[in-house]
Amino acid sequence: MSLFYVAGPMTHGDRAYNLEQGIKVGMMIFDAGHQAFIPHLDFHLPTRPYEFWMYHDFRMIERCDGLVRIPGLSPGAEREVEFARRLGIEVYTVESLMIWLKENAIG
Repeated sequence: MSLFYVAGPMTHGDRAYNLEQGIKVGMMIFDAGHQAFIPHLDFHLPTRPYEFWMYHDFRMIERCDGLVRIPGLSPGAEREVEFARRLGIEVYTVESLMIWLKENAIG
């Protein structure tokens, strides 16, 4: 079982749409028998400074087997992708993740 970090727009654009997209990708991962960390769900937590969340997200990425990048403007997601690549963690597009999940679905 693999753990994926879902990276994508959160505050740029329509927040409800961004949340929906993060959950949608996370559910694809869960439905294939793997685990997902969906930082979009943090919308409901008390407000903290931006760098607080980036630090938290980087610590989660360190624990993940892969990161999936949802399309859209997101300076934070770009930083997360760069961080994952520096650690040698595979970065997927939504399309390449779907292929991986089909090939690696757990029963």
